[in-house]
Amino acid sequence: MGLWRNYCASCVVASTDLAGANLKGAVLVGANLKGAVLVGAKLEFASLDGSDMTGVLTQLT
Repeated sequence: MGLWRNYCASCVVASTDLAGANLKGAVLVGANLKGAVLVGAKLEFASLDGSDMTGVLTQLT
């Protein structure tokens, strides 16, 4: 089925709880992650080009 990747161009995830989210291989171009909670999120190989990470809580395990 090929390699499937999450793609979010200029998406808004402000004040979103992404606890335990698996963002491996995700493409978040221009994403607004202001105030997002990424507790335990997996961000391996993630592309965060132009992303707004202001106030992001990251407690990666």
